[in-house]
Amino acid sequence: MALGLVLGFGLAPGTAHATGGLACRVDDNNLKLDFDGVYSHSIPKIHAVSGEFRSKLPRTPKSLQQFTLDSSDLLQQWWQDSALKLLIYRETQGDDPFASVQLVIQTTRSSNEELRYVGDYQLRLSSAGDGGQPPVTAGGNVSCWDSQ
Repeated sequence: MALGLVLGFGLAPGTAHATGGLACRVDDNNLKLDFDGVYSHSIPKIHAVSGEFRSKLPRTPKSLQQFTLDSSDLLQQWWQDSALKLLIYRETQGDDPFASVQLVIQTTRSSNEELRYVGDYQLRLSSAGDGGQPPVTAGGNVSCWDSQ
């Protein structure tokens, strides 16, 4: 009887994994980004974000040059079929003059690697203390991986 129970449990289905992971990386002359997110398989929504953002652009407001990412920084996401788009946004807090960082990531699933997404990013830095100068913008390539 005991052997039957042991064999029965051994044949039971394994644990279902209800979440997956997403990682996006950039390291170029404009930006160093390490973005990690956890998402649900039933509804592909990224619900836990971590990582690091570091702007390498000279006019980046000091308080926004480097910061740790969290879920509140991911304002919008679009993940459908082969498209993955993310909007990361942060503003200065407290007594600092207004400034903001907006990072838009637009990728599509790579045709030769199902779990890899490739595309580009657009970075926009706005600051009230720039004396009316236009926002700083930059762009480059980004790669993301789905760890399912």
